[in-house]
Amino acid sequence: MRKMRSYSHSICAAMLALACWPVQAAGPVLDAWHYGTLRLSSQRCEASFIFDAGPHSFRAVRVQAIAKDRQGQVLARFTLEPDDMGVDRNNRFATARWISPHACGPEVVVVFKTASAQIEGMPTDLLAHQQLRLRRYEPMELRLPQTRERP
Repeated sequence: MRKMRSYSHSICAAMLALACWPVQAAGPVLDAWHYGTLRLSSQRCEASFIFDAGPHSFRAVRVQAIAKDRQGQVLARFTLEPDDMGVDRNNRFATARWISPHACGPEVVVVFKTASAQIEGMPTDLLAHQQLRLRRYEPMELRLPQTRERP
């Protein structure tokens, strides 16, 4: 009985270890990040998102997103559709833009609800297969030199 209990304990420990193992993407990963926001007018802004295919090919990328405020209130729904990437190995990056008055808000949170693409001719759910990775990007601060810093 003790041998059986020890054996089943070993199996349970192994299964638990596998269940806790970090899940890796099952294929190529598409990186995405908010690159910056441009104020077009007093009531309208353009938020730019960059997509990086790395050495892989992604076609027909489509990301459906929701913009929310910090309290979770939905402000807008929009779709990002960057150009195909990695098709000829020269176009690793692509940009998609969201133009809206809500893009001007400093407290807006964008949630990617769905993301799909054609990878090697197969339609792929990027979220289900963990093939979309979000990067945090802080735009650099630009300043003019102070009087004493000028040459």
